Amino acid sequence: MDNLQDSSERALRTGIRSARAHPERVVWGVTVALAWLARRRIAAAFASKRRLKAETDAQLARSIPGDWPQSAERKSK
Repeated sequence: MDNLQDSSERALRTGIRSARAHPERVVWGVTVALAWLARRRIAAAFASKRRLKAETDAQLARSIPGDWPQSAERKSK
């Protein structure tokens, strides 16, 4: 048990020394880990914007040209 504790302390001290020597690697590692953990929320945020735009385009395509708002008629001419 003492050997395990000694080796874990040594590993922790080595890790801390390495993190202090290369803080940018720690930042990138944390960033990647957080992005991986939040990947579904990130994907949902981008999907909702696409879905909103697709619905708007589909509604515009289904509308009758005479029923378009005046600004849409001006843009199409």
